[in-house]
Amino acid sequence: MFIRYFAATSDTPTGRVALEYYKGLVRIGPVRVLSTTGGLAGAWAVFQAALVTPISYPLVNVVCTPPTRWTWVQRVHAARQSATGNGHIVAVTVPQNTERIEGRLELYTKGLRNVLLAADEPVDMEQLATALKYEAIVVPSDALLASWQRARKTAVCVPIPVASHDVLRSAVLGE
Repeated sequence: MFIRYFAATSDTPTGRVALEYYKGLVRIGPVRVLSTTGGLAGAWAVFQAALVTPISYPLVNVVCTPPTRWTWVQRVHAARQSATGNGHIVAVTVPQNTERIEGRLELYTKGLRNVLLAADEPVDMEQLATALKYEAIVVPSDALLASWQRARKTAVCVPIPVASHDVLRSAVLGE
C-alpha cells in the first residue's frame, strides 16, 4: 500500500508532529510527501527524497497539517468568460476584464481511504465538518483524544515519537 502524505514540513509544532508520524508511516509502506508549507525546513530538511518517492494505486491519503489546510476557500483571478455558478464554484466579475473564481477546497480525497493525523483541534465548523469525513483520525495526546470524542468522532491516540506501530498501521490501513 502506498501513502500520499500531505504534511506541514516546517519547523513548527504541527510540522514536528507531522515529522514524527512520517517516521512511523515509512514503516507501513512507501510515502510520498506533499509539503503544504512550501518546502522542507528544520529537521525535515534531510528528507528531500520523500518529495519524489514513486507511488501508485492503491494508496491511502494521509493528512497532518494545521486545520487551516484541512479546508480553505481558494480565490484566483482569471480572464473573464462568464459569470456562472454551480453551487460550489462561483465566478464573480471583477474589474479589467477578469473574474474572481472561488471555491472551498480540502485535502480529503473522495474515493480513497483518508486518515487525518490531527495535531491540532479544528477552530471552525468548516474544519470540523471536513475532519469528520475522514475514515480515521489519529491524535498524538490524550487531551486531543478527549476533544475528538466530545465531537462524537472516534479517534485513536498514537503518542509521538511513535512506539505503537501496530496501532498506527491499523488506523492508516483500516485493518
